[in-house]
Amino acid sequence: AYSAPPLRLKRSPLLAALSIVVVRGVLVNACFYAHARANLAPRARAAAAARLPLVVAFFSLLGVAIALMKDVPDTQGDTTFGVETYARRGGRPRVFALASGLLGGTLGAGALALGVAAARAAAPARAARGGGAAAAAARGGAADGLRAFRGALRSVRGLAEHVQRTLRGRAE
Repeated sequence: AYSAPPLRLKRSPLLAALSIVVVRGVLVNACFYAHARANLAPRARAAAAARLPLVVAFFSLLGVAIALMKDVPDTQGDTTFGVETYARRGGRPRVFALASGLLGGTLGAGALALGVAAARAAAPARAARGGGAAAAAARGGAADGLRAFRGALRSVRGLAEHVQRTLRGRAE
């Protein structure tokens, strides 16, 4: 349906992006959740169900970044074959900057959320050991999350610089 007749969703930037987001962000994660739920204990099912919307949101945002980024290297081919894309409409540098910013923000928010979740999970164990208050554990987890966030941003920045060098090389 994405590129095959009769639908050829890739001919519309919006429909192409929506198809990627729906499949990667919603369907894959909802189906994985349904499969895993059948094998989880009741208490774990409730915890997984509470987190499903966050997982879907995270992977949907990644799907948007992928949908934007996938067309950046191929604007010449898209022009040749008359395929409208956001990269053709807005220009490769602008779409790349938007997609890489979205990717960095999504990965950074995910890293920060994981750090906070780790701190919350560790707080009862630290308190039971007498190793400090739950607030100290939360600060430690938030610091871990912030370090992970900074690492994710460095990785995305390095990727962005590499792609920009590649795009400049193709334009010359």
